[in-house]
Amino acid sequence: MKRNLLITAAVLVVMTLINFKASAQTHTGNVALDITLTDAFEIVFTGDQGVHFTYPNAVDYSASKSVSKPAHFKVISTKPYSVTVGATAFTSSNASTPPALSIVEVSVAAALPVLASPGFTVATQVPLSTGGAPLIAAASPSTGTVFDILYTIPNASTLLNKPNNTVFTTSVLYTVTTP
Repeated sequence: MKRNLLITAAVLVVMTLINFKASAQTHTGNVALDITLTDAFEIVFTGDQGVHFTYPNAVDYSASKSVSKPAHFKVISTKPYSVTVGATAFTSSNASTPPALSIVEVSVAAALPVLASPGFTVATQVPLSTGGAPLIAAASPSTGTVFDILYTIPNASTLLNKPNNTVFTTSVLYTVTTP
């Protein structure tokens, strides 16, 4: 009987230990977390920015010439955006009368990542002008869309009868705007 009493006591002790729950104390606290947004957009030019057309021989004047600028610039924008392209008037290295800016055309050769937003368009063969013209319209917000640009002189006939070794220079201006 003593033995049964010891077994019963041992079972009760084990059952009590199994059902014993430790009660830990807990405390909670709050931390404020804010996200403040500001519209941000910029154009960042990459690599060699110079665009150089040379006409060393007669054949060059009779054909279209192009200068490809891969990854020419990157646009970062938190809103949909558009890009226009314009230029300052040509200056001449020797006071020669410069050609019209429109002799040079600009186009988007590629955009990465590919922008497929509704209404997204890229203009092809935008002639340079001092007033600027749309090049990219309705592009989606992006943390860095890279654009390959192609500069073309499709017809060099207005360069005929210019003095030898003349250099015509302009500054091409890209402007990013958000609606």
